[in-house]
Parts: sequence; C-alpha cells; structure tokens
Amino acid sequence: RFHTANGVIEGRIVADVPVSLGPASVSGVKVAVGMNGIARDQALLGQSFLSKFQITLTGDEMVLRRP
Repeated sequence: RFHTANGVIEGRIVADVPVSLGPASVSGVKVAVGMNGIARDQALLGQSFLSKFQITLTGDEMVLRRP
C-alpha cells in the first residue's frame, strides 16, 4: 500500500529495474508498480531516478543532464 496526497492505493515495489526516458537510461532503479487509480499514460519519476541527473527548472520546462 502507498499513502499519497490523494489517498491510499495498492501497489508493490520492484528493485533493480532499468528505466529509460528518451536517450537517458538508468539501471538499478526501485519502482512502484500495479498502482490502481493512476492513468496508464502517467508516471512519477522519483529520487532513485532523478538523483542521477543535474536538474534545471525554468518555467514549465524541466531539463535533466548527466553530471
């Protein structure tokens, strides 16, 4: 179970998963899967992925760069 701002949802944590976002790829990421209540075309990027990048926010744009 996950407690979110929108309430409790069901899911599981899976470790050591490769995640790709465009040309960027990170291996060994922990992900939450099987969460009912989240649209199939939506996802959240957590710190296990984002911590591998230098992040710049400008207006409504987020740029990820490898350090």
